[in-house]
Amino acid sequence: MSNKGLPSRAVQKSPPTGLRATRLWKRARSVKIRLWRFLGLSKPLALQAIATKPAARPALAKPGSPKPPPAPSTLYNLAQGHARTLARKVVALYIGDGAGAEFHVDLWLEYMQESEREVLVIVRSPFVFNVLKTRNDLDVVYVKEARDAEVLLTKCPKLKAVLYTSNTGNAIHFLRNNQLLHVFVGHGDSEKSASCHKFFRVYDEVWTAGQAHIDRFGNSGINFDGLRLVAVGRPSLASILEQSTETVFGRFLYLPTWEGFYNEQLYSSVGEGIQFLQNISLATGKQPVVKFHPWTGKQKKEFENCETTYRRAFPENCVTIIGRSSSVVNAVRDVDFLIADISSVVTDFLPTQRPIFLYAPSDSGVRVAPSSMSYSEYCYEFADANSLLRLIEQVIVSGDDFLKDNRRKALEYFIDVGATRSDGFSRELDRVTGMVDAASP
Repeated sequence: MSNKGLPSRAVQKSPPTGLRATRLWKRARSVKIRLWRFLGLSKPLALQAIATKPAARPALAKPGSPKPPPAPSTLYNLAQGHARTLARKVVALYIGDGAGAEFHVDLWLEYMQESEREVLVIVRSPFVFNVLKTRNDLDVVYVKEARDAEVLLTKCPKLKAVLYTSNTGNAIHFLRNNQLLHVFVGHGDSEKSASCHKFFRVYDEVWTAGQAHIDRFGNSGINFDGLRLVAVGRPSLASILEQSTETVFGRFLYLPTWEGFYNEQLYSSVGEGIQFLQNISLATGKQPVVKFHPWTGKQKKEFENCETTYRRAFPENCVTIIGRSSSVVNAVRDVDFLIADISSVVTDFLPTQRPIFLYAPSDSGVRVAPSSMSYSEYCYEFADANSLLRLIEQVIVSGDDFLKDNRRKALEYFIDVGATRSDGFSRELDRVTGMVDAASP
């Protein structure tokens, strides 16, 4: 039948304005379209112009026929011309988080590339990709969606293992591959609740900084029988282990964490930090050095520009604020003591063997994943500015550092010093990539 009499795109009237009028117009249009279909007429031209063409269904494969190649994807644009490079990769470092996660790469990349290993960095954020692709010390590829992961794996026939720096949902696109070994390495050691939960059971292995993290799994009450736990030390902290603990720098470091995704992770002291630092500066005559977590302000927008807020609270040149993406390892080298929240920076600071003052929120809703050595055994805990000031006067001003010996025990417990000094991480990487026999020590 012909379409004679149907309105053309040029003369079709625009929808009326107003909520009631719009609803009536949509209802009338729906009735009209059903009538046209019943009479066998095609859609009016205006509707044809915006209709989405349905995707054609793929033909069913005959039994025994070869599997068709994956459909073209966005990965081709990013990996084009790098087929030979991808074909050599034996291990991948997986960055599943978004903006602010670029620093995860520098915790591990240098040590993964030792012995001329072929390392691929996989990222899931276009922002992180654009930051990393300008570097000439790594090969990075952006994987947007599940089919991109399929394409990438077909281009990496020698890939043996994937190392994950955080727990992210998008990791499932790689975790589903049974031919790869999946290893969680994380981006720091801490007692945060995110350090131990059931999601870790998706991995084949978890590589820890020391015995403390292994004990967190044991203390959790969760069954991790199928998970291999290996203490590999912290290679990025090896150089700090050799530093002198006697040098006085005249500075102290404040490393607050961010707000966390959930109420149980509200460890941050950013909102009270200015008072902490002002009191300490007056009591000790030392200058504060501040580094905010890259995700500060992600949950509470009032903290997005906290650098500006903190600078305005001090006279000019009386506070040093370093970039969020700068290295924590470099920041801890030349300060006299640390003010911190519950986070991995506590473990990072232990090799300095200098005093640690830890903000312990009084909120009973905050949860931790406890090891077998509590913070109070080696950190000076405080809940507010007054209790912190009292501790500073006793430990720093009066020199009564009564937890000094316990910090040595904590160092050995939270960081496997022997594995750190003897390249334990590198040995395990050789094992999982097949560079040495699995039975080798």
